[in-house]
Amino acid sequence: MQIFSDRIKTLRKQSKLSQEQLGSVIGVSKYAVYLYEKGTNFPDARGLVALADYFDVSIDYLLGRTDKREVNR
Repeated sequence: MQIFSDRIKTLRKQSKLSQEQLGSVIGVSKYAVYLYEKGTNFPDARGLVALADYFDVSIDYLLGRTDKREVNR
């Protein structure tokens, strides 16, 4: 999923986080974050929710189903 990979990398860089810091926030290794950004691995449901919550975006945004970053609450 190229869109997911690109969006995670962009959000991480905009937040000025290293891969290691993001991994620590969502409970995975920096290597897992690297693989997400490379597009060779994908987080489980818990990881996907953690990413969306941390960056305050919708899961649909992360997955490329919408270009709207806002979370509908």
